[in-house]
Amino acid sequence: MGGGGVLELEEKVEELESVLAQLKVDIKEFLVDLKELSLRGQNPMMLKPPRESVARFNS
Repeated sequence: MGGGGVLELEEKVEELESVLAQLKVDIKEFLVDLKELSLRGQNPMMLKPPRESVARFNS
């Protein structure tokens, strides 16, 4: 593997690290929103989606 291949891999690793960092931020924000809803007595995890949504998701 030449020097260009190593540079390519390093760039890809940096890109993936950036994506991972953003994903962690998004998950944390989602969990905060979920906790706020739960504290208001609105737990969206307990709500069942309509059958149509489930069918579309599973297809």
